[in-house]
Amino acid sequence: MVLVVEGHHRAGDRVVHDALGIFSYDDTTKGYHFQTYLGTGREGQFAVKLVEGGLQWGFEIPQVGRMRYTIIVNPVGKWHEVGEISRDGGTTWAKVMEMTLTRE
Repeated sequence: MVLVVEGHHRAGDRVVHDALGIFSYDDTTKGYHFQTYLGTGREGQFAVKLVEGGLQWGFEIPQVGRMRYTIIVNPVGKWHEVGEISRDGGTTWAKVMEMTLTRE
C-alpha cells in the first residue's frame, strides 16, 4: 500500500510549491520511504521515520547543513508540515517553512 500526496500553492500568479510525493513501506527492510517529484523536474528518495503523531524525513545539503521535514495530520484531516535546518549537525534546528494543506 502507498500514500500519494500532491501539493500546490500559489502566491498570486506565482507558483511557490508544486510537488507529488509517494510514501511506501518496504516489508524487506521493514522501513518507510518517501519518493518526491517537484514541478521543477527534481526528484528524491528519503528514508522516513515515525514520530509522535506523524512522519519525518530529511537530507544533507553540502556546505549548508541538514534539513528535516515533519508532517502531522491533525484531527480534522489537515496536513501540517514544518521544514527545519540545522547547521550544527542536528544539535539545534531553525524553522525555514511551515504549511498546512487541506485535502481536496
